[in-house]
Amino acid sequence: MNPLRVVEIVRRMEQGRTLPFLVRTEDDRLYVAKGRSATAAGLAAEWVCAHLGVAAGLPIPPFALLDVPKELVEAFGAEAAELGAGIAFGSLLQGAVQELPAGRVARIGVELRRRLLAFDWWVENADRTLSERGGNPNLLWSEAGGGLWVIDHNLAFDAQFDEQALRMCSAPRLTHWPATGSSGKTRPGYCVQPCRHSTRRWRTCPIRGIGSTPKQPCRLG
Repeated sequence: MNPLRVVEIVRRMEQGRTLPFLVRTEDDRLYVAKGRSATAAGLAAEWVCAHLGVAAGLPIPPFALLDVPKELVEAFGAEAAELGAGIAFGSLLQGAVQELPAGRVARIGVELRRRLLAFDWWVENADRTLSERGGNPNLLWSEAGGGLWVIDHNLAFDAQFDEQALRMCSAPRLTHWPATGSSGKTRPGYCVQPCRHSTRRWRTCPIRGIGSTPKQPCRLG
């Protein structure tokens, strides 16, 4: 895939840990771009997770590699150094969306919530939390269309990933969990098989318990 050339840096975004940039590309579309401030590892994680998320059936916004000219960075000013010249990761801007409110979680189908948790567990991404008191869901919600967009995976493949923290923090809000078991600990109503395969083995990594065939592997291509 050839990168799309950026022809304008419009402005700095106000949301997101990395405060990405809104840019216009040669095809006259607007992308939310992450560059240098997301780190090379973070950009690689975004690219890999975007492809894996689409293959796993998640609503990932259209994405592309972007080529940011040095001249645009210099013309925008010092702040654009955090975008940097060269290759960036771009997610197509979605109109009329907001960060997912906790009160809208119930409107997301249980199947999609399960699939999302399985995906985060699979790619070792703990950067998705939400409760009535707030959080960092990294999910966009369209009130008009009732649609969900899954974004921000630059912190995936975390060497310090804590499965128990994911179970106790993000999962109770973003997935369907039954009552507590005899041990007093909340248990999921389905089985997710975590995986720590190398990137060479993504294609046969199982995500169990999704849909009506809980033992069917998720084959990515």
